Amino acid sequence: MLRTDFLHLSDCFNAQKSTVRVPDIDPKYKIAVLASKQDHCLFDLLHRWQEGRLPVDIHCVISNHDRPVDNHVMRFLKRHEIPYHYLPTTSGNKREQEILELIEGTDFVVLARYMQVMSESFLKSYGKDIINIHHGLLPSFKGGSPSRQVLKLLHL
Repeated sequence: MLRTDFLHLSDCFNAQKSTVRVPDIDPKYKIAVLASKQDHCLFDLLHRWQEGRLPVDIHCVISNHDRPVDNHVMRFLKRHEIPYHYLPTTSGNKREQEILELIEGTDFVVLARYMQVMSESFLKSYGKDIINIHHGLLPSFKGGSPSRQVLKLLHL
């Protein structure tokens, strides 16, 4: 009966694949997190993970911005023994090959406000899901400053 219900749902949404997971029973996905300068998306993800609301194993955090050792995120990562990799990028070198090496063996990648556009080559080479949580509440406003766009729209 449950299988039939899920098949019906997948037909309704034209889904190619549906996966049902039971977090307390299933093995945890191994993820890598890519983050840029601002910490709020990364810290929210880490906080949810710590509370048990995000049943994953965090393989590593990769950032194109260095963080001070006494930063709250860095203290959190050290306390939980989650590796942090600082890979500074330029417009000519987004360090994609190095990132691919660091995320090898993960089940998916989370972009926690990672302010770089990943190339088609990177996406094909990785070949797995990548979830972008940047500006999740403002999907209609594209670009680097959607909050300003909203305020401008509202004349604030």
